[in-house]
Formats: sequence, C-alpha cells, structure tokens
Amino acid sequence: NELYEKGYVKNSFSAEFESFKNCAHNIIMGDSDDPNKVYELCRAEIENAKKDFPAIEDFKRLQKVMYSEYIQAFDSTEDISNDFVDCLFFGVDLLDVGDIILEIDYDYLKETFVSLFNEEYMAMSVVLPVKEGSENA
Repeated sequence: NELYEKGYVKNSFSAEFESFKNCAHNIIMGDSDDPNKVYELCRAEIENAKKDFPAIEDFKRLQKVMYSEYIQAFDSTEDISNDFVDCLFFGVDLLDVGDIILEIDYDYLKETFVSLFNEEYMAMSVVLPVKEGSENA
C-alpha cells in the first residue's frame, strides 16, 4: 500500500464497514504522524475509485468470494450461531443471505459506492497523545 510504503501510516492502518437496519458506515483508521495528509490521500483515492470503478469481471469475482465465504461459515457452529444472532437483530433470515449476495448487481453496487462515499458525509477524528509532564498525563 502506498500509504504504508511512504510512511504515512503505521501497520495498524485498517478499514471496516458496519451495516445496521437503518444506517451503515465505513471507518478508515490507524496511526499516522500526518493524519491530514492521510485523510487527503484516502479522499483522493475514493474519488479516483468513483471515476475508475473496478470492472464487472472484478465484481463477479468478488461476489463469488463473498458467496463462498457465506457457505464456508456453515462449517463452524460458532460462526453459525453468531451469524444467526446478527441476522436476528437485523431482521434477516441467515438462510436468505446467499440469495441476497447473488442478487446484488454491478450497477447497484456502483451507485451505492458513489452515494456512500460522499465527501459531504465524511468526518475525521484525531486523537493526540498526551504529552509527558502535562497535567493530563
């Protein structure tokens, strides 16, 4: 990753997505000595991805991976129980998830990506270290 190779982020840099019944959010997080630079580079990369969206072949490959991961989750009783509880809270039947994955189409994904990664909805939080000798240390 360019951010890591150029030293903008430490090895703790990561991203995650959470979805709930009425909302969803993406989180990009990690340690950096220059969080403003990282924010700008991430924002620019997102804008670039909107213009140069991955090809439909890449989408189909990812869809197959997600479906196979869904099927593989049934190999673990722990995964099954966790997934059933998660789906219960979301009002979704776990046994319908595979069909849902396969029903997502390329154009829908592209529209959703563009709308979710809208700069108007982006925010950045920076947690600064407490300096030694300060009254908060």
